[in-house]
Amino acid sequence: MFVLLVVLAVLLLLLFLDYANKVRFSWITNHLPTVPKCYPLIGNVLMFTGKSKVDRFELFNRAFRAKNRLQLAWAGPSPFVMVLHPDLISKVLCDPNCCDRPVFYRFLKLKLGIFSAEYDFWKPARKMLNPTFNVKTLNDFVPLFEKCALMMVDRLKSCPKGVALDIAEYTRRCALEMVLATTLGASVLVRDENEKFLECLRILFVIVGKRMFNGLLFSDLIYSFTQDYADEERARKFVTEFSLKIIKERQEVLKGTSPEEESEEGIRTSRIFIDQLLTMADSDGQLTDENICEQILTIIIAGSDTSGFTVAYTCLFLAMFPHHQDRLVEEIETFHPPGGPAITPDTLKDLPFMDQFLKESMRIAPMGPLVGRQNTADIELDGHRIPKGTSLSLNFFELHRRQDIWGPNAHQFDPENFAPDRTEGRHPFAFVPFSSGYRNCIGWKYAMINTKVMLIHILRNFRLKTELRFEELRFASSVTLDMLHKHMVVLEPRSRV
Repeated sequence: MFVLLVVLAVLLLLLFLDYANKVRFSWITNHLPTVPKCYPLIGNVLMFTGKSKVDRFELFNRAFRAKNRLQLAWAGPSPFVMVLHPDLISKVLCDPNCCDRPVFYRFLKLKLGIFSAEYDFWKPARKMLNPTFNVKTLNDFVPLFEKCALMMVDRLKSCPKGVALDIAEYTRRCALEMVLATTLGASVLVRDENEKFLECLRILFVIVGKRMFNGLLFSDLIYSFTQDYADEERARKFVTEFSLKIIKERQEVLKGTSPEEESEEGIRTSRIFIDQLLTMADSDGQLTDENICEQILTIIIAGSDTSGFTVAYTCLFLAMFPHHQDRLVEEIETFHPPGGPAITPDTLKDLPFMDQFLKESMRIAPMGPLVGRQNTADIELDGHRIPKGTSLSLNFFELHRRQDIWGPNAHQFDPENFAPDRTEGRHPFAFVPFSSGYRNCIGWKYAMINTKVMLIHILRNFRLKTELRFEELRFASSVTLDMLHKHMVVLEPRSRV
């Protein structure tokens, strides 16, 4: 009886504290509208319990659409302010007091990497890394991108003819090979451990994404008893050891090289990212091997899935809309004719319809559909005071579907959304495929270049077809945008290209 009374007393205390916390937050924020079905202790978590990842994502988006600008949700005792209007999104992204990441970014376990680092570490790290993404360095990578794209085409040519395949398996591998080669060096492409490295990265992506959308797994204690925890630890151990091994090797190589090296194709190229980081480490002594390893892993994780999936979605949309595919192939043949000179950074700029189509693909399928921020000081949004330490959730997936911005057909695929006459006067934060503001994607130019190179080589060699219809697509979210269906396309060899 005594134990029961103690348990009851503790439960009542928790209920009181939870109620007081919610009342206090409502008072501070001037009664910010709250998502319905908010229960004591668990908040809004119950509405997602037992749902598939697709249903969870659709429910989440429906909750965002319920209010035009701003509302409040609760993940247990923790408040999440949901931001949807471009005016407010721009205010959050451009506020120096909104540069921290919410707590769930810690699941990546890259506390020193610029993607998930706290603001105090992120700011000097970002300043240090900016020179590694300068235009000259990125332009010098184009021949290496082509090499990887041609390897992908060879793999695709060996696939059974007329059989649908998941194009994402090939584009993701190609993107990963590109980012590995430009981050760790071309020699990484022929290492015996590559396949295991690729598989371990895949395991990390899947597990981290699963944990981000499962409230129970937010608890480190509960998570430590799961099989996912054991699998993650094994995968992370191999990936880290693999990266540290290459860092040591490159440190030795760097001692005897000049700032620019000649590649095996005889092309003068800028130093790869790891060499630039190692040079900085030697010059100021602030970077440890652990720092470098986490920055390298951040670049690999952010650069591989995003570009790989962007190309996969673009290929799927091209297969769904053959008239757009024909127009894009005609443009490619004009600026990059078969048998013509190699792709150059300058010629990549002369593809206006490819730019339109890629942007529309990223509008419909943004790789970062949900982005989080945490304010380090009180801010005000629409007259509501948001206290320091609040998690802010920005929904780019729904932002890109607002009918007041994109018109009544906002849910339809239309590359003309990015025709010059349609973009004039549009809100600058209506389209944010690489985020924006203080913590925008450092590698967005890198991603656009390697994405175009992959698409050019795919379309030069294959006509894309699919039985999937655009209306059938259902999306989900993990670390990046996911989909119920695979990116199934049929490749027909092009005899004239």
